[in-house]
Amino acid sequence: MRKMAFVLVFAVLFACLVLPTGASAADVMDIDGDGDVSAQDARLVLRAAIGLEELPDGLETAADADSDGELTTADARVILRAAIGLPDTADWKAAYRRGLYDLREEFSWDDWDDFAGRKMWFSLAYIDGDDIPELMVAQGVDHPSKVEIYTYAEGEAVLAGTAGSWGVCLYEPGTGYVGSVFSGFGVSHYVVSRLENGTLTQVWSAINNEGDGLHELIFKVNDVDVGRDEYMREYESNWELHDFIPTADVEDPQAYRLAPEDIESF
Repeated sequence: MRKMAFVLVFAVLFACLVLPTGASAADVMDIDGDGDVSAQDARLVLRAAIGLEELPDGLETAADADSDGELTTADARVILRAAIGLPDTADWKAAYRRGLYDLREEFSWDDWDDFAGRKMWFSLAYIDGDDIPELMVAQGVDHPSKVEIYTYAEGEAVLAGTAGSWGVCLYEPGTGYVGSVFSGFGVSHYVVSRLENGTLTQVWSAINNEGDGLHELIFKVNDVDVGRDEYMREYESNWELHDFIPTADVEDPQAYRLAPEDIESF
């Protein structure tokens, strides 16, 4: 009875935790040899990780479910998630890290770490409705600098599209909607895009030069000239409709530099 209660409590505690880097349900093995991956396998690994008992001979490597070279409680978590059928989201961090290191290799500045700390950064945002965040890579801090949005697909970080300016874009969590605002010299440009099936697609745009004061007024919606009243109706129903929040800027504690220590820590 105590054994069963321990397994049940363990399952409840770990059921909602995210898989650690490098794990895959396909890599998890049947530790107790009963032909099934279960909470009992996770319990065996947990007890071994905290020093309460030893694993059966020859299973140390198999029990390292997250493939980090160590036997820890994280391995037990991986096995438990596989046992109770939670989605295998283990590899998204590893994929994003590979993508970030590849990005670093595209640049050759001698002062790379300093440059990355000041002008390039990345963060995570839950844009669409799944439990894997998108990787947001800001390209700089100046006006034309966009945010590259990467999704996780088939074990890799895949570029879905770009959005925003000043290294920041807007998004509405869990809906797939992304907002971009471009403003300058009296011109305001709004774009709504949607992230769906790994691709960011523009669905609405509006532009006006009402702040210019020097040229003939222009109001456009989806590249079509409209009057100001129609423009405002479109703006209210297609832009203000969304509860957009900004991605992390360079000063945000949730923003990471493109330095190795930050890439490994997120």
